[in-house]
Amino acid sequence: MKKIFIFIVLSFFLNGCMSFGAQPPESPRLDFINAAYKYLKTPYKYAGTTKEGMDCSGFIYRSALDGLEMTIPRTTKGLAGFVKHISNKEVQPGDLLFFHTVGNKLSHVGIYIGNRQFIHAASQGKHTGVIVSSLDEKYWKKAYRFAGRFLEEEDIFDN
Repeated sequence: MKKIFIFIVLSFFLNGCMSFGAQPPESPRLDFINAAYKYLKTPYKYAGTTKEGMDCSGFIYRSALDGLEMTIPRTTKGLAGFVKHISNKEVQPGDLLFFHTVGNKLSHVGIYIGNRQFIHAASQGKHTGVIVSSLDEKYWKKAYRFAGRFLEEEDIFDN
């Protein structure tokens, strides 16, 4: 009888604590970024969309599918037309960053993760595949063109 009483009291206490505990806010942006992080160190493969290899837009496509259960355009050009262009001061983690890496052509995309960093699938350079880079790196600073948004703005991020 004493064991049953202790179990009931302990169950009530634990359930009460869980129901009164703070829950993290729902964040599609964090879901998207967390899905993207699962692909870190995935090799680069042109037109790829799997853990075996992916290109930049395939990486964005797969991260949205995994993290948001959302099908978005599969090409950099398609993504550029899909997003709402935003100013640099409006950028939040989860927004997309677009680059000219081949001449004057929009040819690369990544996911902004905050602190002037982005995650992307790089095809050339010292490191390739899915990596994190800085917008302050000379190459990316020069190639950067604009930011775009397809997810709702979230109050949990400071602009």
